[in-house]
Amino acid sequence: MKERIAADERVSVGLGGQIGVFLERLAADRTLDSADAQFRLVAQAAAVAVFTIDEQSNIIFANSAVERISGYKPEELIGGKLTVVMPEYLRHVHEHALIRAHRPAPHLLGGCSSSGAAQEWDRNPVGDSFW
Repeated sequence: MKERIAADERVSVGLGGQIGVFLERLAADRTLDSADAQFRLVAQAAAVAVFTIDEQSNIIFANSAVERISGYKPEELIGGKLTVVMPEYLRHVHEHALIRAHRPAPHLLGGCSSSGAAQEWDRNPVGDSFW
């Protein structure tokens, strides 16, 4: 009888732990959903074009100002490359920045000097352009 109670307690503890993990994930998902909704509200109210892209520069989100600025409706851009709305002369700059972004920053690696590397990563090659 004691063995049965001990086995039942182990099952209860294991089940309780899994329920706890599930509830933590549910709370995190709700927090993320709330933050995403807040971002979208702010982005939609912006007078400038706001994009969210993934690691390959595919557009995940575009606000409504994009249409006024670029002529593309946001839904036409979702899933496409960000370079579509960039001036031709800036596309290669963006593509090179993506390549650099996927490499570890030399100034963040242990034992490396940050003398020039940090400056390179902070430099804006576009200058005064709207990009």
